[in-house]
Parts: sequence; C-alpha cells; structure tokens
Amino acid sequence: MNLSRIAFASGLLAFALSAPAHAELLDGSAFASITHVTITLQEENPLDSITPSVTWASPGTGAKPYAFSVLNSISTVDGSGHRSETRDDKLAPAIGANIFTPTSSSLTNGTASSQGLIASNGISSQVHVSIDQGNPTHSQEQSANVYVYPADSYFELSPFTRITVTGSYATSVASAGTGEWPTFASVYGGLRLGSDLDTSVSFYFQSARFFAPDFETGGALPGDPTPRSGTFTLSLSNTTSNSTYGVLDLRVNTSAMVRSVASVPEPEAIALMLAGLGVASVSARRRQQKVG
Repeated sequence: MNLSRIAFASGLLAFALSAPAHAELLDGSAFASITHVTITLQEENPLDSITPSVTWASPGTGAKPYAFSVLNSISTVDGSGHRSETRDDKLAPAIGANIFTPTSSSLTNGTASSQGLIASNGISSQVHVSIDQGNPTHSQEQSANVYVYPADSYFELSPFTRITVTGSYATSVASAGTGEWPTFASVYGGLRLGSDLDTSVSFYFQSARFFAPDFETGGALPGDPTPRSGTFTLSLSNTTSNSTYGVLDLRVNTSAMVRSVASVPEPEAIALMLAGLGVASVSARRRQQKVG
C-alpha cells in the first residue's frame, strides 16, 4: 500500500472515530398536580340568620361560569430543520357539584407526548420528550408544554362567611442525557377576597432542571429538581354585612425540551483527512505525468 492510500485511510478512520460511538437518548419529563380539592364554608355570625353561600360568577352584569382552560402544545424540529406545531386548547365550562367539570387534552407528536387533565376535584399536567441522538447530521428538537388554569374564577361570598380551600399538590421532573434544555413543573394556588380583591393568600412550588447554557457566566441556568409534594390550605373571611367578590386561582404548568446537536468532527480529524486527500491528489498527478 503506497503512502497516499495510507494517509487517506488514516484520515477516514479519524473522521469516523470523531463521531459518537453509540446512540445517546436525550430525555425530559415533568409532572404537576393539584388534587383532592375541597371548598368549605363556615358561618362566622350565627345571629345574622344568613345561610353561608358561594355563587360562582363574574363581577358586574351577567354571570359567567367558573371555567378552566387546558393549553396543550407540542413543537418538533426534525433533522432537516422543518418545524411542526401541534396544539389543543380545551375549556371545562362550569363548576358543578364536584367542584370542577372534567375534561382532558392529550397530544402525541413523534416522541413527544403531553396531557392536561381536569378531574372532578383537581387538575394535573404532564409532558415527556425524547430524542435518540445516535450520530446525527442535523440538529433536532422536541418540546412540549401543558398549562392548566382557571379562566373565569370569580365568586360571590355571603356576609360573615369564611371560605376555605384545601387540597394536595405535587411536582417532579426527570431527565437523561446532556441535551436537555429547560424542564420544569410548577403549581400555584391563590385566594383573593374583598371589594378590591386586596386580601389574599397563596402558595407556589416548583421543580426544575436547566441544562441550557448561561451565556453570561458560561455555566448552567439554575434549577432545583427536588420533587415537591404536600397539602395546602387557603382561607379568607368576609367580615362585612354585605356579599363580596373573590377569586380562586389554581394553576399547574409543565414544560420540557430536548435538543440534539449535529456531530462535528474534531479539527485534527478533518486536517488529517484533508492531508490524505492532498497526498492522494499529488500522487495521482505524478502518475498522469509519467503516463504522458
């Protein structure tokens, strides 16, 4: 074997070795829920002879239902750079005897899946995205997001009445591989009351993983992936002799993204392969000169 063939073969070998030797699964998932929700009313002035009551409506003329929206979406960028969007927004139209009117939204697009759920006494969202990176020649991306929140959650509370909302919450995130970008799960609950809705109580918890680069520091964006779970109580009183308006706000949000990067040969491998091609080219010209 002559010198040109040896150099060319060495360059090809180095080029091949510079690519990932095995497939790598890039994976991200998140889950958030608020469950076991109960709403109770307590009479705080037994002498007023008014039965405690709550009526779900919006302030002003015309009642609107207490409603939840499920915003569900998936975005995919394939190896050729083509982006596709899948979206499904649903509304649970009214409050009922079991607090919420159930509905759900489920999406699947390639290796991404997401679901938003409204049960009779709670809400939840979950997402999962993954890419089998292998030896990609083009970048790929999968992302999914589910946001469940109340649309019109105003209520009218009777005089001298305490409203108490209790329930359970949970958040968690998971990932595999090094191509994960922002992945998080969060829950929020708030209760406001009064003529200007100026009295409030709330809670917020989040689990988050971030491997996206921080371009200012060169590190990674912060995030605490610790799972969160527990119970909550939101309670306020209407201490006036008139009915007053309030707002109950419960939300869950999950989001995940993974992005693969096209394999790029090491500079040394490229240089060696080009050198091999150069030697082969010179050798070929010399052979042609000898033949001529």
